[in-house]
Amino acid sequence: MSQKNDFSLLMEGWRRYTGRHNFERLCENFDRGLITEIELYETWERQVMLEMQSLLDEGIMDTLKKGYEAIKAGAQEEWALIKDAYNAAAQKISDFLLNLQIQAWGLLQKAKPIVSKIAAVLMKVVNFIKKFCGVHPVVCKATFAIVVLVSITAMMAMMASPAMADVGVPDAEGGMPYQITDTGINAIKGCLEVVSQDADPQGQQLAVDAVEWLEKVHTASSMTDLTQAAGEAQQQALGCYRVVEKMVAEDPTMLETLSNHGEKLVTLTNKYYQEINGVVTDNLEWKSLAEPGQGNVSPLAPQNIGTGAAEMFDALK
Repeated sequence: MSQKNDFSLLMEGWRRYTGRHNFERLCENFDRGLITEIELYETWERQVMLEMQSLLDEGIMDTLKKGYEAIKAGAQEEWALIKDAYNAAAQKISDFLLNLQIQAWGLLQKAKPIVSKIAAVLMKVVNFIKKFCGVHPVVCKATFAIVVLVSITAMMAMMASPAMADVGVPDAEGGMPYQITDTGINAIKGCLEVVSQDADPQGQQLAVDAVEWLEKVHTASSMTDLTQAAGEAQQQALGCYRVVEKMVAEDPTMLETLSNHGEKLVTLTNKYYQEINGVVTDNLEWKSLAEPGQGNVSPLAPQNIGTGAAEMFDALK
């Protein structure tokens, strides 16, 4: 073996060692209180991004592509030349995915408040590995374990540990109900505002009723099972929980987006009436959800119907 190859092996071993060492030291610094949860996450994310870039810089994609084309073409001589490099490239990706799963699971035990951010990094990795699907289907299938882990982290962000109070949902295996986290509650509120943007006054009031009910039971001293709650407002909240649950499983970044949106919402009091020949008609008062500084945007809100009709008429001219 040449000196160049010896050095390459040495550097590869060093990269693997320092990568593992850096992660272990990172966790140790967090345990000692030297860094915050956000610093823990951001440093880990940078490490993962650098590892992905390193895989590209090493030409792994090209190696896998050449090997896969040789296999498809039945070119035995070409395959013999690239076989070792092809297998080594596939092993590097497999090692990367395995280490990522171990690290992500370890972080989930240490920093549960940032699980949605961890899930977002995992989704970046899934999208990165998809680039290899055409040149190594087996490696592509290895992302299934990451996708499962993404779903787990998404649900962890939505639900906390079994609780004796608050609002929650039943455990799938029949255990104690799981409490919905503050993040989950805010995400449901964000969903309620979004789906009520095109609603009539009755639908907008229903969304507000659902938010007010959620806030009340979220701070209660007794446990409320969201799936068993009766009433239109409660069913509205449950519907949004189901929608958020599905969306977050597909794209974990949606949890933080909806939660941030729901956290800053305000409640508007709307009043509308018409006066015909001195007689007041259509005297309505209802509440709606909105972002700070934003009015009622629903095209079905009475105060907006006239404006909307005028805009449509102008567009048809």
